[in-house]
Parts: sequence; structure tokens; C-alpha cells
Amino acid sequence: MYKELINQRKKDFDGAVEWAKNEIAGIRTGRARSSMVEDLVVDYMGSKLRIKELAAITTPEPRVIFIQPWDKSVIPLIEKVIKDSHLGLNPTSDASGIHLTIPALTEERRKEFTKLLHQKAEEARIKTRQIREDILNV
Repeated sequence: MYKELINQRKKDFDGAVEWAKNEIAGIRTGRARSSMVEDLVVDYMGSKLRIKELAAITTPEPRVIFIQPWDKSVIPLIEKVIKDSHLGLNPTSDASGIHLTIPALTEERRKEFTKLLHQKAEEARIKTRQIREDILNV
């Protein structure tokens, strides 16, 4: 009986795991990854769009992220969102796009990111427990 209920809620469990993977991928390490900024939301022309929907994101060097928007008028909006994010990055822009240089992590920042990682993992555990509890209450 429980196996059937668990199989019915498998999509919810998979969704919780995917959410955790996406959240953890967004945590900054010493290496540049496009996943750090691609899901930041920009208010563009009355719509909320993620950066990956507005621009091409590349990592030409291990410590550099380059964001090249398809519409150049969105560059200041993307810069503002990045400055306001929890990443602690300072964007620099030119006519072609936005450059983000990833500084080396200090011991203090490493500890902050470790705490953030534990927080995201605990949120994923809570989501999984809630799904399991819903199954048991049926």
C-alpha cells in the first residue's frame, strides 16, 4: 500500500531533489560557473525574466563570467540585479556585455557559503519530510 503511495508521489520527491541541486549549484565556489547567475530574475519590460532568458552566459576563463545580452538596453538592469544578489560580485560592463570577475574566497566567505549550503540541504530535507508525512497521513 505504501509503495503505491510513494510511487504516486515520486514526481514530488524528484522535484525536491532537483530543487536542491539547483539551489546548491547557485552557491559560489572559487571557480566561475554560469549557474551562479543564470537564474537571477530581471524585471524587463514589465516581465520577470531570468538572465539566461535574456543573454548568453559564458565562462571564458576559470575566474570570469561573461554575460552578453541580446538586447544591449538590458545591461544596466542585469548589473543592478547582480549587485543586489547575495553573490557579492561587482559587475563591469562595456559595449558588448557584462564581465564578472570571481575573487578568491576568503576564509570568512568560505564559512558563510558552508552555512548557506547546510541551510539549503536542510530545506531540501524538510521538503522531503513533508512529502513523506503527507503519504503517511493518507
